[in-house]
Amino acid sequence: MNQTSSIQTGAITLTAASLVPIIDWIAQAMHVVIPMEAQLQISALVITAGHAVYNYAVARAAVKQVTAQ
Repeated sequence: MNQTSSIQTGAITLTAASLVPIIDWIAQAMHVVIPMEAQLQISALVITAGHAVYNYAVARAAVKQVTAQ
């Protein structure tokens, strides 16, 4: 199985800094003040969770493909 994540090497690369404006916008819409450090932590958590879900789905698909043979 390819060990390179297509999330990192695909057309879109997300970083914590790229999600901060979205988190700030959501916080402002909810009239909540979130410190910048917390926004970066939330962004990193979202990206890490996305990678984990993607890697889990790829691993399950690989197992199904191997057992189907």
